[in-house]
Amino acid sequence: MKLKKSEKTKKELQKYLEILYVLVCAAIFFTWSLTLSFDRAPDEMMRYQIPQYIFSHGALPSGNDATLRNDMWGFSYAYYPTFIGPIFSALFMKIASFFSSSEFILLVAARFTSVISGTATIWFLMKSAKRLFKEETKWFIVIMLSMLPQFVYLSSYVNNDIICICGSAIMVYAWICGLQDGWNYKNGITLAAGIVIAALSYYNSYGWILSSILIFGMSYLIKSYRNTDFKKMFRIGGVISAIVLVCVAGFFIRNAIIYQGDFLGMKSLTESSQMYALDWLKPTNRNIAANHGDSVWQMLISKEWTGYTWADLTFRSFIGTFGYMQVWLSVKAYWFYLVIFAVGILGFLIMEASGLFRHKEKDQYYKGTILLKCGLTISFVIPIALSIYYSYAVDYEPQGRYCYPMVIALMCFLGYGYDWIMKKIPWKVFRRAFVLVYAVVAMGILAYAYTTVVMWLKTL
Repeated sequence: MKLKKSEKTKKELQKYLEILYVLVCAAIFFTWSLTLSFDRAPDEMMRYQIPQYIFSHGALPSGNDATLRNDMWGFSYAYYPTFIGPIFSALFMKIASFFSSSEFILLVAARFTSVISGTATIWFLMKSAKRLFKEETKWFIVIMLSMLPQFVYLSSYVNNDIICICGSAIMVYAWICGLQDGWNYKNGITLAAGIVIAALSYYNSYGWILSSILIFGMSYLIKSYRNTDFKKMFRIGGVISAIVLVCVAGFFIRNAIIYQGDFLGMKSLTESSQMYALDWLKPTNRNIAANHGDSVWQMLISKEWTGYTWADLTFRSFIGTFGYMQVWLSVKAYWFYLVIFAVGILGFLIMEASGLFRHKEKDQYYKGTILLKCGLTISFVIPIALSIYYSYAVDYEPQGRYCYPMVIALMCFLGYGYDWIMKKIPWKVFRRAFVLVYAVVAMGILAYAYTTVVMWLKTL
């Protein structure tokens, strides 16, 4: 009886610790949002125009509105139907306006959407990791993402990247619940919420939606037909589909009506840029590999544009670069994360290779795990492929934030790798010491990043 009571108390303490950690993360993200002055982050000026318009006019903007069109690039993000972030930002701005009319306060209110998205991402990653990994591994990957300087940065200014990351974290949690517990209306609605957030935030996250469809359908098909309740599958699938269509369809239909069938807005945005951008920034004149007749491989290995290769600059800005990629971390910080990532991926690959000779019975749990990893792989590869394509054919911008839609998949792969490594360490005290040392170093790098940004802002 005492043992059960002790276990219950331990679980309650663990729950409170998790909540406290997530609240600390929220405080860190909010502090960064208060620190940054306006337009000191990629695309914030153009992204902020959308919630500003909704706040001022009480309606969604049109990409054809000349007042929103950027003078350099010749387009507005209002062409895209991805309005979930701007709508919530406008709502927070409206609430803040009851207390202050300060432009900066309204900006911070708009940034609050990113703060909440980053916080929710950490919460759902925590819940997912709790189901997949040992306690030490759970804390390791949660600390890794929450202290990653670029992730914190994305959680502090107006952007759509962090919102789609939140959607992907929710989807992964729904996948895990569905595969481990069986699909029900609760985890089905959770999956629908993640899909809606991803669909209305950022196209680079659409790989997660594709994976969600595959995982939901295949999770029923991997069962024997005798045990498969197809009626239940269609009922839950119908609820998921209905929620997504009700929440999403209107925005895409609106786009199709306004832009002559261009429901994604991509063609209209390109045409606007071709017509109104500065001559050297028009799509047909941009300094990109496609316009030079170079191959994708030539672009990837070339240092012509920035003095760095595509992979080098993408990796550095994945870990942390600030402003319009003007402020960098110490080289040691990049090396630290390179080693951490490499060891985790290596551990994952060794685990997978050794697993090929096990689970010969191919039980239900094993099949579900393989299905989950397939979904994660698809969601990992697609954003990277899209970022490469964008740099090749649209605009050469090797920025880590374009790959960030895959970060939850990366954290899961690293979690699998380090969980395999942790199991090789028999002493719990050593496992916890490793996580503690990592946490101290990661927090030190984040503190260094913050002070570097503050010092940079003082020079402006």
